[in-house]
Amino acid sequence: MTDNQLEIQATPRTLPPGIEVDTPIFSLAWQATQRWSEEIRQMKESRDQALERENQAWIVLADECFRWQEIYDSFGTEMEKTRLCQAANQLVLTLRRLKQTLKSHQVKIVAPKGEIYSSQLSEMMENVGQVVMPGIQEPVIHEIVTPIIKHDNQVIRFGKGIIAVPE
Repeated sequence: MTDNQLEIQATPRTLPPGIEVDTPIFSLAWQATQRWSEEIRQMKESRDQALERENQAWIVLADECFRWQEIYDSFGTEMEKTRLCQAANQLVLTLRRLKQTLKSHQVKIVAPKGEIYSSQLSEMMENVGQVVMPGIQEPVIHEIVTPIIKHDNQVIRFGKGIIAVPE
């Protein structure tokens, strides 16, 4: 005759799916490692997506700065630029602030107009058209369609340009 007070009365415990009472400890560790690896992969994927969204925002901002700078440069001499209406002057001030913001976040707009179309530049700028230009010895970038955008010295968007070629 046994004493009921000395017996261990254990209630059955629920086990996670895929685990049995006799599952080896190595299998439990392996499953935990797999779950942990999946969580890390998802975190990296989420971080990469956030970085891509940030880069896209920098590209849009840099594109606008480039366009505004081209408009400003098209006005001609400094005297003509100083005669611009008040609204245009406000746009110039805004452009300067935007460019300063880009610079403070290590975002660079690279628009190598007039430079030799070297092998280094050809890796960052797509040739979308050519124009024959007399008097040049090597291909040069004649017109920038879209500038190269760099963030932390890494190209985040390739540029496009029209290349002048010798006769």
